[in-house]
Amino acid sequence: MKILIELTAHEAQIGVETGLLQALADAMKEETAKVMKQTAPELPKQTAPEPEPDVAPEPEPEDAPQEAAREYTLEEVRAALGKLIDAGKKAEVAALIKKFGARNITSLPAEKYPDLMAEAAKL
Repeated sequence: MKILIELTAHEAQIGVETGLLQALADAMKEETAKVMKQTAPELPKQTAPEPEPDVAPEPEPEDAPQEAAREYTLEEVRAALGKLIDAGKKAEVAALIKKFGARNITSLPAEKYPDLMAEAAKL
């Protein structure tokens, strides 16, 4: 279907102001939708695929190798443990430091910082 309407600028302005062009456009949309509905072949209804059963991922064993551990500075460790102490967990922090074989945080080797921080996150 092809419709050609020729309007002068003045006629187009009047058509816009009065709403006639919008009414024409709306009527064309409705008519086109009717024609398309009548001529479109009916497609078979699609059914949704069966949902997959929920399967929980298997937990990794505790001693599984972890991804490359983040490196921490003494200041970062001290700040994190300080927050725990401020939250009333002074005894737990002291026990954690002893668990890693140190008397205080400064005597703890830097290579143990990632493991200490992982344990501290559990507190």
